[in-house]
Amino acid sequence: MAMRSAIISLCSLSALSALACSTAGQLPAPPIDCSGEGSYKMWQDFETEPAGQTTKENAFDVMDSSPTGVRSDLVQVIPDGPRCGDSKQALELKADGYNDWGTSFALAFASFSAIDETGTDGIAFWAKATGPTIGFTLTLSDKQSFAAGGECMDQPDAGSNAVDPASLPTWVPFPERCSPFQIIMSVTPTWTLYKIPFTSFNQPLNASDRHTPLDPSQLYLMTFIILRGAHLDLWLDDIGFYKTQ
Repeated sequence: MAMRSAIISLCSLSALSALACSTAGQLPAPPIDCSGEGSYKMWQDFETEPAGQTTKENAFDVMDSSPTGVRSDLVQVIPDGPRCGDSKQALELKADGYNDWGTSFALAFASFSAIDETGTDGIAFWAKATGPTIGFTLTLSDKQSFAAGGECMDQPDAGSNAVDPASLPTWVPFPERCSPFQIIMSVTPTWTLYKIPFTSFNQPLNASDRHTPLDPSQLYLMTFIILRGAHLDLWLDDIGFYKTQ
C-alpha cells in the first residue's frame, strides 16, 4: 500500500510526470516458467493446424439457448509472441452471455475412439486466461462414463424410443446420463503448465452411473464446462499426458 501511495504521489506532481508514470507504474507480466516444457507425452500442440479455424480435435459443443450467448474455439497465433521459445499457436476458447446452464467445449482424443494412456499418471497442458483468473469444470470421459464405450447409456430405459447413445452428448450435467469424471480448476493470466493426476478426477455424487477410479486405458474425451454467467477467454496449448518421475 505504501509503494502504491508513493507512485500516486509522484505522478500527481505534474502532467508530464503523470504521463511518464502512467506506464512506469504498471508492473510487467511475470516471466513464464518454462522448466516443464517437453517433460511429458504430447497429444496435441496445435502448431500444424490452420490459424483462425476450429481445431480438428473438436468433438462437439453444447450450449444453452441464451439469445445473448456468443462463443468460439479457434486455433490462433499467440498474440504476445511464442511461448517458451517455439510454441507459436494455441487453442483459444471464448464464451460469454450464457445464462441458463452455460456452455462447453469437447475435444476428442481419437475421433470418438479410445486412446490407451496406461502407464501415465495424469493429463497435462499449458493454459492462461486473458484478463482475470477464471474457473471452469474440466472433465475426462473413459469407457465407463462415455456412451460409445458401451457401459453407460444416455437414455436409460427408453425402450423403443431410445436414441443411439453415441450420437448424443454425454457430459451435459444431468444425472440420468453418463457422467464423466471431473475436477473444478482455475487458470491465471500467466502461461502455466498444469499437471492434473487422474486420481483427482471424480464423478458427481448424483451420477446414476458411478464408477471409480477413472480408467486411463480407454479415454475418449476431455471437456471444458463453463457455468452460466461466466465470461471465458481461455488459451490452451501442448495437451498431453505425464508420468511422475
